[in-house]
Amino acid sequence: MGDFQPYPLQREMFVGFYNGGFKEFHAAGGMGSGKSTLGSLFIARDAFDVLVREDPARDYNLASHSLITLYAVAKSIDQAADTVFAEVCNRMQAPFFQEFQPRIREYDINFRKHPDIEIAAGGAVSAGSLMGRNVKCIIMDEITSWDETQSQRGAWQVYSRLRKSTNRFGFDGHVIVISMAWHINDIIMTLLKTKDPRTYTRQFTTWEMNPTKPFDSPEMQAELNRDALTFWRDYGVQPHSSIESYYPDRTIVRMDSDRQNLLELARIGRFIKSDHSYVLSADPSVTNDNFGLALLHAEGETVICDGLLTIRPQGAIEINPIEIRQLLLNLCRNYNIAYFVTDQWYYNEAIMDIKNLGVGVLFKPLRKEEHDAVKNAFFERKLALCNFPEILEEFSQLLVLDSRRIGIVRKGKIDTVDALTRGYWCATQHLASRVYPLAAIEVI
Repeated sequence: MGDFQPYPLQREMFVGFYNGGFKEFHAAGGMGSGKSTLGSLFIARDAFDVLVREDPARDYNLASHSLITLYAVAKSIDQAADTVFAEVCNRMQAPFFQEFQPRIREYDINFRKHPDIEIAAGGAVSAGSLMGRNVKCIIMDEITSWDETQSQRGAWQVYSRLRKSTNRFGFDGHVIVISMAWHINDIIMTLLKTKDPRTYTRQFTTWEMNPTKPFDSPEMQAELNRDALTFWRDYGVQPHSSIESYYPDRTIVRMDSDRQNLLELARIGRFIKSDHSYVLSADPSVTNDNFGLALLHAEGETVICDGLLTIRPQGAIEINPIEIRQLLLNLCRNYNIAYFVTDQWYYNEAIMDIKNLGVGVLFKPLRKEEHDAVKNAFFERKLALCNFPEILEEFSQLLVLDSRRIGIVRKGKIDTVDALTRGYWCATQHLASRVYPLAAIEVI
């Protein structure tokens, strides 16, 4: 490609992708690392693949000499033209591409000696117009900046639709998604968690990719000193840094891997004989797509969480409330449940059934003070959890907003953490008194 020399990490990822026979490449990278240049290498390589063929469409079982397109897509067509497409134009200066006499315009490249091949810039806002074409390779640049809605313009909608256009080329049709990260549940961070043998994933900081911007350079250190939070998000690819995390060190969470999870056992119909008096705590999500449960008892000043469970829909959009009700009633019948405590929950029939079993029902909204109490209990070794590693991910979703408030990352879920926190509050405030009023209702 002429005098152009990619950075070592760019070369490593590029070679790894093609030698590995992957179809998709998902990468989260730091600002100024060379993401657009990396994307242009994929476009150039796939352009090479079709340019060397006399009739590439026929080779891929398409109509002879039908148009084949390679797309560079960003949030808007102008942004695409200024970033990854501009880098593609630079790649076209290589002697190989010059042989096909590329005609470079503002938003597309055509080849006089191969008119059935084009490279085009596109915008996510007009993604619908890109459908139905023979797409050999598509680069989705800075996908986290796209409008994250459920409309046609949403990042997930555009990704889902456009990637299918490459299927006409089988595994030789490539989907490249390279972006900065904004929060731990954004589209690029979610894609990185996808387990697919045909998908190559990487995550790299600015200084890992770009040797001209080492971490200890005056430029990087000045950015770090100016705003550490955004530095680690934008350059260090830590969209949720330890500085803003409510649980920066999750090793404080005491979890006994040998302690049976009574709620997981109860869900499959197994109940363990116990003489303890319990708190059964719940946190129903507003959207009814998550339901957190916790089962706790007190031993002196220590609270033991014997059960944790996150219930999600099985093959449906919403959780079946009848199944939740049945599980709660089974627990109340098989364990000595002194209190059932929940956030506002409008399944009045289930609440009435629980009360009729002689269980005290409490409604408790949560504040930062209750979360602080749980965190302090971990530090003081006064709270121990049963084996439920899944909850550690929920702890990582909690953020510090200010001295009086905590929040969660965008699209985060903490229903089981909230159930635990609500249950800990009840166990310390009510079980310690050893007075269990029947069918008591307390609204706080």
